[in-house]
Amino acid sequence: MPLQTGGNGSALVAAIHKKSLAMIQILRDNGAHIDMPLQTGDYGSALEAAVYGGSLEIVRLLIDNGADINMPLRNGDHGSALVAAIYRESLEITRLLIDKGADVNILVEPEDHNSPLVAAIYRESAEITRLLIDNGANVNTQIQSRGHGSALIAAVYGGSLDIIRLLIDNGAEINTPIQTGDFASALVAAIYKANIEIVQLLIDRGAHVNMQLYHGAHSSALEAAVYTRSFEAVRLLLDNGADINMLLRVVDGIETSTLAIATYGEYPEFL
Repeated sequence: MPLQTGGNGSALVAAIHKKSLAMIQILRDNGAHIDMPLQTGDYGSALEAAVYGGSLEIVRLLIDNGADINMPLRNGDHGSALVAAIYRESLEITRLLIDKGADVNILVEPEDHNSPLVAAIYRESAEITRLLIDNGANVNTQIQSRGHGSALIAAVYGGSLDIIRLLIDNGAEINTPIQTGDFASALVAAIYKANIEIVQLLIDRGAHVNMQLYHGAHSSALEAAVYTRSFEAVRLLLDNGADINMLLRVVDGIETSTLAIATYGEYPEFL
């Protein structure tokens, strides 16, 4: 029976909150529905509540009693039990859920973190990120999360060189055009983040400095660097072969170049 107060949502979740194995078992023996979708309280399911409560024993008990690990959650903040475990930064519970069949590529509703891999990246947990990748997480899934568009762009914005390297080492495609989010490439995201170390890393790992971009505000990495007035990024891109005369995508029927933008726009300091 759903509850309206206390943030629990059900009697079973209240017992989980109290970490009472005996009460949980009594409720189960008397017909408490483990997978009842919760519409009130802080969680979308009893399993999510157990995961976020941090008790491996209770999580295991619920799974052994038939809890659906991959049930989509409409209430609460996480969208799935696995994402909840990742946000709690519990490597042990995350591993248990995966071992019991949690889908590492599940896409969930919260825009803040709509896949387990992105959740791990946002928590800046290289260990959980590696665990997900080792268990089949797709490092190249295009996503809708905080305007980032891909796991690599999310990592670039997070600023963790270790996680960026981990993704690239495991097949993240640096030059895949991104069709969602605010940035059309990881390189442009790094320029916007004003992190020259990451810009250099991406170039060293093969980022194309002259890739024509068809999504987002800018047609090239160099245009983005000029727009953000990053002298360091402009210099680094030019040193690595960026073409100041490359024609950018047509806007209002007019072709232009980064040099023309700097000449006729508001960026005379780059001339």
